[in-house]
Formats: sequence, structure tokens, C-alpha cells
Amino acid sequence: MSDFPGFSKDLTKFLKGLEANNEKAWLDANRATYDAVYADAAKDFVAAMSVPLQKIAPGIRAEPKVNGSIMRINRDTRFSKDKTPYKTGMGLIFWDGPGKRMMHPGFYMWISPTEVALGAGLPEFQPKQLERYRKAAADPASGKALRDAVKKVQGKGDYTFAEPRYKRVPKGCDADHPNAEFLRRSGLFIGRRVKHPPELFTGKAVKWAVGEFTRMAPVQRWLVDAIE
Repeated sequence: MSDFPGFSKDLTKFLKGLEANNEKAWLDANRATYDAVYADAAKDFVAAMSVPLQKIAPGIRAEPKVNGSIMRINRDTRFSKDKTPYKTGMGLIFWDGPGKRMMHPGFYMWISPTEVALGAGLPEFQPKQLERYRKAAADPASGKALRDAVKKVQGKGDYTFAEPRYKRVPKGCDADHPNAEFLRRSGLFIGRRVKHPPELFTGKAVKWAVGEFTRMAPVQRWLVDAIE
């Protein structure tokens, strides 16, 4: 249990309303609701997550502010055909390393109007990180540790990976390498989606989220050791 009382069920109503009325005028008219059930609640949740996350991932950063652990609700529409101005979910990230949050392995949470998506790892490596990752994944000892970490996580629930980005393993690697699937990746990210759990709206929200991240931690910890 934590001091965080859980998200208000009005968050779901707010997100559904934003999904149906994705425009500035609607958000402006519902600014007080946004502040209470979205922005302020996200800050309180992130602050409450800090200490328990440190127990499973020392060095993890939980910054209770927008552009810290809380992703902006505004969408970047510059290069998108979809010009709707707002994201219709709450994005949260807890990362393990100095500098920019999307450049280090971490834990991710996305609360949509009907679901929660959870993930661990790093979706896309920087060039130097990719080099270190491939070296670790190809190494007999650390490569086995990767398979063991993945097996441990997937043995605790329906946690999955997206399809590998590349069709072939890197040059110099055996196509039949035990980690061929991982060597064809440009990032390592495991996760799952669930319908809104009842805990999300109670004082057990932090315990529930930390439990999910704890089950995914073996992959995140392997990745920190491999590329950081």
C-alpha cells in the first residue's frame, strides 16, 4: 500500500471524452478535470512509485513532472497525417541512466480509455548501444543470461515482444545462433496490455504497477548491464 489513493474513475471518463472531442476547445473547457484527474494524479503516482522501483532497479529515475516521467499530452503532428492535437492516454516512463529518458532502459506505462499497456526495456537503441547489445547477445555467457531472463519473464504472464526489425542476423553471426531472434532486433522491449484492473482505482495502484514491473525486471536489468 502507498499514500497514493489510486486514479479517479473520472480519468477514464476524461480520456473517453478527449478521444471523442480531440480539439483544443474541448480540453480548455475541461482544463480543471485535466488538472485534477490527469496531471496532478500522474505526479502523485510517479512520486509514490519512486521508492518501490528503486528496490527492483537501483538508479531508476522517477521524476513527477511533465517531460520527466510524465509524457506530454500534446502530440507532435509535424510529420504525421493525423493532425489531432492530443494523445488520448496517459504516458509514464521510469528510466535507468543519465540524460534523455528515451535513450535508456526503463519501465513504461500507458493508460488508455480502456486498457493499461506496460513495458520494460528500450524500444530503439542508439548506434553504440546496438553494438554493445549485439556483442552481449552473441556472447555465450551473457547470451544465455538473456534467454534465461526472457524465459523467467514470460513464465510469469503473457509478456511478448514485437517482431524483430531485421530479417537477418548481423554480419559475422551464425544464422542458427541460439539468440538469432534477439540479434535481429534494433531494440529490446517486452510488455503486455490488460483491461483496466480494479487496483488502478484504489490505494493498491502502486503495488499493482510495481508488481508488473518486477515481473519484467529481469529483461530490463539484463539490458542495463549489457549496454549502459
